[in-house]
Amino acid sequence: MAKKAAGVKKSCSFCGRNYDAVSRLIQGDADAFICNECVEACHMLLKKDQKQAPSKPIGKIPTPSQIKEHLDEYIIGQNKAKKNACRCSLQSLQAFAYQGRQ
Repeated sequence: MAKKAAGVKKSCSFCGRNYDAVSRLIQGDADAFICNECVEACHMLLKKDQKQAPSKPIGKIPTPSQIKEHLDEYIIGQNKAKKNACRCSLQSLQAFAYQGRQ
């Protein structure tokens, strides 16, 4: 990006710093820009919020037969596919529950 494109001074839409005052200016829409410093500040805020957010307990994990019964209400036939979906869903739920304990 050229520093002086068509004589228009570009600046961060968040903090107002000029293009010359920051290391990087990222363009969104035609008139929307964000500087690298605002991106870093936003990233730190999101990281902080993520650490503070309490993880919700997953509760009781359904058995494969319960998952299959639920799928039977919506899917006709395809028993092999439903069994595979049950197995994969159960593994994912167990992995998610395990991560929540750490």
